[in-house]
Amino acid sequence: MDIPLLFDEAGKLFLYAQVFSPGIPRPKPLRMHLDTGASSTTLSLKDAEELGVDAGSLRPSGRTNYGYGGRMDVRRLPEACLVFLTVDRTAFTVPLDSVQVNCTFSAVRGKGKDLVVYGMPSVLGVDLLLKAGMGLSASWKDRTARLSA
Repeated sequence: MDIPLLFDEAGKLFLYAQVFSPGIPRPKPLRMHLDTGASSTTLSLKDAEELGVDAGSLRPSGRTNYGYGGRMDVRRLPEACLVFLTVDRTAFTVPLDSVQVNCTFSAVRGKGKDLVVYGMPSVLGVDLLLKAGMGLSASWKDRTARLSA
């Protein structure tokens, strides 16, 4: 089973996954960055809002998370399942006890009105890679990459 990864303009790896949970009323495919330095799979606040998640009603994760942007306020979205499309066009499903939602954002003033600037993007963390028994193969020279189980 191989899941293709794509390279963004900065050379970072990403893929598309559909996330399901009882707390997600409007599931849809999300662009998620592969972050081998992230211990937990985490949805951005922007993506969670687009899925219809009421992040304010979620319980705190009980963990302090730090990322390249500093300390994060993360909440727990229970009973999650991520679905990926493989190279042979079949679905590969990975159930997780929960995923995190990063509720960190900043408000900035821009052109006479306040704007919300969201924190990090949604990331696929090591928890999912370990649960699914996935390995990473990548060539930045050839710009090809995949996850394999």
